[in-house]
Order: sequence, then structure tokens, then C-alpha cells
Amino acid sequence: MLIRPETVVEIQKVTEELFGRQSAAEILFRSGYKGTSLTTTKLLQQGMSAEEIIDSMFRMGGELGWGVFELLELGAEEGGRFKVAVSNSPFAGVYGPSAVPVCHLLRGAIAGIFSTLFQRKFNCDEVMCSARGEERCLFVGTVL
Repeated sequence: MLIRPETVVEIQKVTEELFGRQSAAEILFRSGYKGTSLTTTKLLQQGMSAEEIIDSMFRMGGELGWGVFELLELGAEEGGRFKVAVSNSPFAGVYGPSAVPVCHLLRGAIAGIFSTLFQRKFNCDEVMCSARGEERCLFVGTVL
């Protein structure tokens, strides 16, 4: 099933209007997290390596039209972190100009991959967002 980014962003904007920006961010984060966590679990059960899973999930994200994913850093050990850049986020593009990052679904999806893969809870922050006029979106995850 494919859903247009315009539909996702409309859900986001209506949720922001009805429940506030923070609640909307949390709902989208959890939704993205759940989806990738389920897929990552399935790939682990199939015996794929961490590297293969990351490559597969990032490729799948691109095929879904969610942007171009690039792993910039990975330190999965305790206290580790990850950095993922996403170019051409359709969510930022459709959302339009914003003073704050808006790619909450991507943020949750990325956190879900790494948390499930390494069996550690990762926090994930969007520190750059193309909706703020930055060249791409940048997500930084740290172990909670």
C-alpha cells in the first residue's frame, strides 16, 4: 500500500491543529518507529546482517519515495550513536517552510531500525531539516 506524502503531511497538519505540534510529532514518530521495527525484526529472523538490513531498509525507503538515505556514522556500542542524512525528503518538501524540523515519520522510522537492530532504545533528533531551508535532513540518534 502506498500513501502519497501529501496525505501524510495533511494528517500531520490536522493533528498539529487539533492536538498541538508536540503531540503530532510523537504520533508520527511512533508510527514510523512501529513500521520499521516490524520490518527489521522480520529481516533479522531471516538471518540478515546488520549491514544488510540497514542497506535494505534505506533502499526500501528510497523506493517508497521517502528520500535518499545515507548512513554517515554508526557506533552501536553502549553510548553509541548514529547519523543519517536524508536528501529530498518528500515530507519536508510538501510541508513547506517551517521554523522547526517536520520529518517526524522519518525520525521514528530511522530510530525503529537502529533500536530493533541493536536491541537498545535510541533517541533520534532531526538536527537539520530541508523545511527550514537546509540542504538536507540530518538525524542523530543516541542510546537512551
